[in-house]
Amino acid sequence: MHYRLYGLHLESDFAVDGLLPTEAGTLPADITFRQGSAPSSLSGVVESGTLYQVTPREFLLTVPNVARYYVQDGRQITVDAAPDADDESVRLFLLGSALGALLHQRGMLPLHASAVEMPGGAALFTGASGVGKSTTAAALTRKGYRLIADDIAVVYAGRDGIPMAAPAFPQMKLWAQSLHKLQTDTEGLHRVRPALEKYALAAEDTFRDEPLPVRVVYLLVSHNQDAMELKPVDGMMRVRALRNQVYRRRIMEQMGADSAHFAALTALASRAALRTIRRPQHQFLLDELVALLEADFAAVGV
Repeated sequence: MHYRLYGLHLESDFAVDGLLPTEAGTLPADITFRQGSAPSSLSGVVESGTLYQVTPREFLLTVPNVARYYVQDGRQITVDAAPDADDESVRLFLLGSALGALLHQRGMLPLHASAVEMPGGAALFTGASGVGKSTTAAALTRKGYRLIADDIAVVYAGRDGIPMAAPAFPQMKLWAQSLHKLQTDTEGLHRVRPALEKYALAAEDTFRDEPLPVRVVYLLVSHNQDAMELKPVDGMMRVRALRNQVYRRRIMEQMGADSAHFAALTALASRAALRTIRRPQHQFLLDELVALLEADFAAVGV
């Protein structure tokens, strides 16, 4: 099977639901997914955690009762699934931490962010897990904006060094409470993992399958105030704020990709607007947030 994601041609020897299919082509694929035996440990480990080991060009992720994922040289992920693992869980970690490690190995810049098309380019939504990145992006797609990426947004240098947002695939992951806010029934939706109240929401009709220049990055945070607040981030704080949003940043640092990423982050900080949006932590105020964003889209476009 052949797919495309983040501007890369993927060849997989197993089906991966939700990805965009493509033709085989005449050139070798950029990356491959393979089913097979993965090592239980790596040699020359420079960093390790409870579930992972890192060398400069290898990454091993072991998820008990799900799979081992062996990521090599930015080119291949070998998936060694547990005998009774469910397909949803195997896919979740494959397109999450394992793919994120591969992107780091290739020198690409994956941010923990969702991205949508806005007038003149792309808007990225970053922040801690659970702050509402996917919910915000989903709400905007309901208003006619198109999805570029969910959860992992990849930025690369385009023509003249302009930071570009690469299209991922037309699917979003949303918690049941977020779907309720969006007035979407969970019936008929597949959970991303059987034990989680988080669902895969298809977005084929609202997907932008072309890269776009990044116009603005929003850092979403919650606070204990009642008002919604939008403020620009200025000065050297811009690079630091963006660096904190790099997907699996500690893994990236141990792979030695920090210097290359710093150049990409500096270019992004100098070319795109950066805003912090603080919203009340006790209520999401989704309609108010969308209205605030649409007004700011117009301001960014001036």
